Amino acid sequence: MQIADINFLGSTEGRKLVEKYQNLSDLELYRELMKAPYTKNPYLSAAVTLIKLRKKALGKFSKS
Repeated sequence: MQIADINFLGSTEGRKLVEKYQNLSDLELYRELMKAPYTKNPYLSAAVTLIKLRKKALGKFSKS
């Protein structure tokens, strides 16, 4: 992940992108990544990485 990716994910558009895909299963996320070159979304990979890391962290941290 590059600095530009992190900056994008912190933007309004980035948050919307993450929200759009956050409820997909890992298989569905993979399918979306395979379509990414055709949709011309350069930040989809970064969004999927963030979503997967958040899912992995769910069991480790409680929301207080």
